[in-house]
Amino acid sequence: MTDMNNKDNYSAEALKERGHAVIEESKWENFDKMVDNNCKSYIGLRYVDNVLIHCEIMHNEAMPLAEEIPDFKYDPNGSLSERMKYLEFMLPIWERERKIHEDLKSHMFIRDYKILTIAPNGKEKVRDVVPIYSTRSGMFLIEYPYKYRLEDCLKITRHIGKVFGMCYGIFNNVPMFSFDTYDTFFRRQHNGLTQEDYVEFREAVRDDLCTDGEKAERILRERTWKHLEKRY
Repeated sequence: MTDMNNKDNYSAEALKERGHAVIEESKWENFDKMVDNNCKSYIGLRYVDNVLIHCEIMHNEAMPLAEEIPDFKYDPNGSLSERMKYLEFMLPIWERERKIHEDLKSHMFIRDYKILTIAPNGKEKVRDVVPIYSTRSGMFLIEYPYKYRLEDCLKITRHIGKVFGMCYGIFNNVPMFSFDTYDTFFRRQHNGLTQEDYVEFREAVRDDLCTDGEKAERILRERTWKHLEKRY
């Protein structure tokens, strides 16, 4: 692996030289163009470097392509052949679990909650339907419409909560409760980061990509619940 702090290793000529050592000569011209197109930014140079690292691994191992694809030993999730066997074994199990889940939902279904909007003619029109289910926890479960925004889902949850009582839905794999505000849900979604923290974190990620800094990691370490050992 190249030394990322050594700029000589990231010069276009150095990358071309490494590429010529592992790529067929008939491909050199296209490869050189690709290097030139990416050498204008640090991220582009890192991209080329990562491609070359994998090419060098395969070249040094002298592994035929036919063997490399199904059994690439550097994949931490196992070879493709192993993953295919696992998938073949698990598919019937997942399908059975899906049917059990659907059957359970049908028994726990309470009613559809209609979201209304005003049509051009001034009459109310059903915009979407939100299914509501009972749960063993005593709370009601909401199934949000596809691709609804956070703000819309929060409004739906709080309104249904006023009618049915305590309820929740799952928004992007995170529970959203009827007692939530935008801020409390945002912090639960981002492990305790406030909206201001999150903006600063995203900016730090972009800066760290170019400087190899640690600001983004420091923000996570100092401002999230996980590292502060807090729970929400």
